[in-house]
Amino acid sequence: MTSRRQAKRAMELHAESLSGYPNVVGLGIGRAGREDRPASERDHTLAVYVTEKKAANELDPGEVLPGYVEIPGRGEIRRVAIQVLEIGSPELQDTENRDGDPPETSTFSAE
Repeated sequence: MTSRRQAKRAMELHAESLSGYPNVVGLGIGRAGREDRPASERDHTLAVYVTEKKAANELDPGEVLPGYVEIPGRGEIRRVAIQVLEIGSPELQDTENRDGDPPETSTFSAE
C-alpha cells in the first residue's frame, strides 16, 4: 500500500513536471479505490486536479498524464498512482466576513 508520506513525497518530487500539463490547476493527496471501502483499506494517491478531464484519445500523446510516478524507496523504486480529478476552473472567493474584516484563518484540504 502507498502511504500518505509516500504520496506527499511523490507530490514534492513531481510537482513541477505535472503542473506543466494542460488543464492542471493543482495537486494534492487522494485515496484510490471504492468509496464504500474504509479509508484504511485504500491506497493514497497523487491527486492531480484538472479543469476538464478528457479521454486520452482526445489529447496529443505529450498531453496525457502518466498513470503513476516513481519515488526512491529503501533499496527500490516505488510507484505512486496518479488520480486525475476534474474540478472545473478555480475562482477567487470573497473572504471578508460580514464586518468587512478578513477571516482569522482559512484552510484548503485536498482530501
